[in-house]
Amino acid sequence: MRALSMIGIRLDKLEPSQRKLFDFSEERLSDATVRIRRKTASKATILICTCDRLEIWCEENAYELVKPSLRELSLSPLAWKKHVYTKEGKACVSYLFTLACGLLSPLFGEDQIISQLTACLNRSRIIGCSSFQFEQLFRKAVTLAKKVQTQLDLGVADTSVAYGVQSLLAKHYGALEGKPVLVIGSSALARLVSEVLVAEKMQVYMTIRDKEKADLLLPKKVLPLSYEQRFSVFSQVDVVISATKGQYYTVKKSEAKGPSLYIDLANPFDIEPEIGDVEGIRRYTTDDLECSLPQREHEVEKAMEFIVAGVEDFFSCLATREALIDIQQISTEAAKDLVYRLHDPVSKLGLEPDEKHQLMKTLTDTARKAFSHQLFETKKHQDHGAYLDLSRPLVSGPPTYPGDPETEVEEWATLEENHYRLKRLSFGTHSFTHMDSPYHILKEGKSLDRYPVSSFFARAYVLDCRDCRIIDRVMVQDLKPDVEALLFCTGWEHYWGDVRYLDTPPQLSLEAVSFLLEKGVRIFGFDAPSCDDMGKEGLPIHTAILSKEGLILENLCNLEALVDATFTLIALPLSVQKSDGSPVRVVASFS
Repeated sequence: MRALSMIGIRLDKLEPSQRKLFDFSEERLSDATVRIRRKTASKATILICTCDRLEIWCEENAYELVKPSLRELSLSPLAWKKHVYTKEGKACVSYLFTLACGLLSPLFGEDQIISQLTACLNRSRIIGCSSFQFEQLFRKAVTLAKKVQTQLDLGVADTSVAYGVQSLLAKHYGALEGKPVLVIGSSALARLVSEVLVAEKMQVYMTIRDKEKADLLLPKKVLPLSYEQRFSVFSQVDVVISATKGQYYTVKKSEAKGPSLYIDLANPFDIEPEIGDVEGIRRYTTDDLECSLPQREHEVEKAMEFIVAGVEDFFSCLATREALIDIQQISTEAAKDLVYRLHDPVSKLGLEPDEKHQLMKTLTDTARKAFSHQLFETKKHQDHGAYLDLSRPLVSGPPTYPGDPETEVEEWATLEENHYRLKRLSFGTHSFTHMDSPYHILKEGKSLDRYPVSSFFARAYVLDCRDCRIIDRVMVQDLKPDVEALLFCTGWEHYWGDVRYLDTPPQLSLEAVSFLLEKGVRIFGFDAPSCDDMGKEGLPIHTAILSKEGLILENLCNLEALVDATFTLIALPLSVQKSDGSPVRVVASFS
C-alpha cells in the first residue's frame, strides 16, 4: 500500500465564531486541495469538509502536512496546531471505514456522510488530485457504509434511555402524574420518551415539523405543537426534553425563561450547555442518566464486524493489484526500451515517416503485450495460486437497472433470539454482478441451467477500452486464439453508485461481436450495467451474442487491475431452473 497520511480538525468542538472560518466554497476547497498537494509534494490529495470536521488526506506526501495545509486554508499554524488530530498508514483505512458508517458523527449513525465522502472524491477526481488507491479506498468505504445503513439500525432508540429520563424526573419531583413537560423533536427516541412519560400520566407537549402527520407519528394523548411554537408553552412546563437530529441549538441560554429542568438527549447537543450556568436551572445529558444502550451497542458490534471484514478485503484487493501493476509497469518500460534500441535499425529500412511511425507503434504494443504475458505466466508458476474477485457483493438497495426488483438482505434469525443466524434474500436474476443467458431475451433461448458447468470456466483476457467511444474490430483483431472470455475495461466501474453509471459506456460494435464469436469467444464481460446503449430502444449487442449461445457478464469490477492480463475466469451462477440470468461470483484465477 502507498503511504497514507491524514490530518483533521473537529469543527463541532469549536466555538461558533471559530466555525465560521471553515465556511468554504467549492471553488475554495478545490483550490486548497491542489495547493496542498503541491506544497506537500503528494501523489494525491483529498479534502473532506463536513459540518463537523475538516480533514486533509494525502498519499505519499514528501513533506509534513500540518503547517502547509493550515496555511493554505488561511489558518495560523501557531494558533490551530493544537486542534489538529492525525492518522497514518493502515490506521487511516479502518478510520475512514468507521467514519463512513456514521460511527464517528456527532449525530451517531447518520448517513449523510456517505454522500459527503462521494462528493469529496468527485471533487478530487475532477481537479486531478485523486489516485487509484484513493478511488478504491473511498469507494469501498462508501459501499461498506451503504451496507451498514441498509442492514443495521445504528440510530435505534433504546428504551433504557426513556426509563432513565423517567427515573431522573421521579428523583426530582416524586409523583409525575399531571406534571407538564415539553419534548422538542419527533425522532424515534423523542417518541419513545413521550410514550413512557404518557404512561406516567404526565401532560406531554411535543413538537413536530409537519402537524398534519401528528396523528400518524405521535403517541396517543400527546399534545402536538409546531417547532416554532415551542416557546409558547415555556410558561406552562417545568421540564424541557430535546431529542432532535438537527445541527443547531433548539434552546439557547437567552431563551431559557420558565422551565427549571432541561434534559438534552441529542448528539450534537440541542440545548446550549451554558444554560446550566443560569441560577435555578439544571441541565442534564444522556451521560447523567442511569441507563445503558444495549441495543445500540449490539448494532455497533455488528457494524464493527462489517468494518473489519471490509478492511481485510481492501488490503487483499490492493495487494493483488499492486503485484499486477508491477508487471504492467515492467512490461511498458521493457517495450519502450526495445523500441528505443530498434530506432537505428528501423531508420535504415527507408520507410516513409507514416509507415515508420505505424511500425514503431505496432512494435511497442506487441512487445508490451508479449512481455506482460510472459511475466504473468512466470508469476503464476511462482505464486502457485492468486485470485481477484471481480464481482460486487449483494447488499440491500435499489436496482442497478431501472425497473428491476430491489435487492433485500434481511436478518431472519439472530444468535440472540434464535441461537443461530439466518438471512432472507430477495433479488432479481439481473442484480449486481450477474450473467445473462439467451433465455433472457430470446423466445427459444437457452437457459442457464442447460449449460454444462464447464461453460462457466474460460481462458480470459482484459481489453483496455477506457479511452474510446466505440470498440471496433480493429481493437480486437489481435486477440490470441486461446481466449474464450473477453472482458472490456471501460472505466465505468468508477461511477458505481452515481447517476452517471447509467450513462452510455464505450460501445462494442456489431462487427467486433461477429468477429469475436467466430474466433471462439463465448463469454463477454462488462464493468457497466449493460453492453447496449441504455438510451436507445432494442438490444442489438445482447441479441448478437445470445443468439449464438454466448454469455454476458455485467456490473463487473476491479478490471483496471487486470488490463492486458490473461487468466482463468471462474463465473458461477446460481443453479435455477429455466434461468434467464443470475447473480454470479466472478473470480480471476492465476493458479
